Amino acid sequence: MSPRPAVAVDADFPGGNIAVDAVTDDLIEVHQELRDTVGDWFYWYFRVRGGAGRRLTIRFTGPEPAPFTARGPAVSLDTGLSWYWLGADSVSGTSFTFDVPAGADEVRFSFAMPYLEADLRRFLRSYDDPDD
Repeated sequence: MSPRPAVAVDADFPGGNIAVDAVTDDLIEVHQELRDTVGDWFYWYFRVRGGAGRRLTIRFTGPEPAPFTARGPAVSLDTGLSWYWLGADSVSGTSFTFDVPAGADEVRFSFAMPYLEADLRRFLRSYDDPDD
């Protein structure tokens, strides 16, 4: 049996924010990117590729308190177009787990459901008058 390829973790997209400490098998260790910030910052948003069919554990390594809401992390399986809460039961201390669906090429995780410029533009387009 050949080894599974490593998952790739990044925040190289609008709104993305994470610093990757390590990726070992199905364990991803990260912390919030605090550049240009004084003090702790709760916000994080990142994507994982190559995790299809795997149970991933994401562990936050920073000294700040566990960066989760009462509903746990937000998750998107469609590049951030739609979101759902993973739930508080997925969180344990400074970690959470997620079973990536077999067909998911990419999964995004965030502190909360991001609302970015592209979301605003999509919303405003719904008010475009086709007769203008």
